[in-house]
Amino acid sequence: MISLDLSKIESGKLEMQNDHVKIADILHDMEMLFTEVARNKKIKYNITTGKDLPKSIFTDKVRVEQVIKKPAFQCILNSRLKTETIDINCRGRR
Repeated sequence: MISLDLSKIESGKLEMQNDHVKIADILHDMEMLFTEVARNKKIKYNITTGKDLPKSIFTDKVRVEQVIKKPAFQCILNSRLKTETIDINCRGRR
């Protein structure tokens, strides 16, 4: 599992690679990562997006994926239920 080193961020030693990133690309990467793991554990997950979600954001894609994926991945790995549904809801600012 990827870990986000907060001490490097705070000290300014982590170089960000910001670019315009499509939200759809991030969500697709999540789906590719979780599909097989969730299927093996008989977990259903659903990714939904709000109408107000922008098409793209200016960010470091690797870092934002680390922040988004880690809790969902931990939820799947640590699930003790035979069937569970995980909803990932992405919304823009209001």
